Amino acid sequence: MDSLKRLISYYSQYGFLKTVKRIIRTLDRLFRHNESMLFFADIADLKNNTIELPIQFTVEKITKKEELASKDLERILTYSHSGIIDHKMNERFMKGAVLWIFKTKGNMAGFEWSIRGKNTIR
Repeated sequence: MDSLKRLISYYSQYGFLKTVKRIIRTLDRLFRHNESMLFFADIADLKNNTIELPIQFTVEKITKKEELASKDLERILTYSHSGIIDHKMNERFMKGAVLWIFKTKGNMAGFEWSIRGKNTIR
């Protein structure tokens, strides 16, 4: 029931066309983008500053929004509510967060945020 209320609210705010596009994007994600890959490292266990990645895998460190490639920014913003994500992205960069973009064969495969200190990010 909560999902139906959100759908009605979205429709009243953005109209028919954007609502249909949103539904299609959600269904597309549900059926096609369900593969996940997890890479992790315990920093305390790392012996040196270099990590060897597979040749087709790259990691980009982004410290401000202007450093993002336009297609990567678009992909992040279409992940969910673009207005909310854009606002949170600006807030995080202002607080010194770092956005890590993971790519395979030049295409964005995922992203993650990191921040140091006592900043609170929601």
